[in-house]
Amino acid sequence: HELRVENQGGEWLAYLDGELFGISPDEEPPPLEFRLAAETDGKDETATAWFSDVILEELGPPR
Repeated sequence: HELRVENQGGEWLAYLDGELFGISPDEEPPPLEFRLAAETDGKDETATAWFSDVILEELGPPR
């Protein structure tokens, strides 16, 4: 699966496999850390999650 998180217009938008699945308001001041977490659906408590290829990009106006 692909998880993409974007900050646009004062909101954080979360996409899973290209589909929007969550929106959260931006915080002031911005958080100092970013965390990834995985939860099971309760059906399989032995499930394992792996994260790879984490890319952080800051997009802003040209300087």
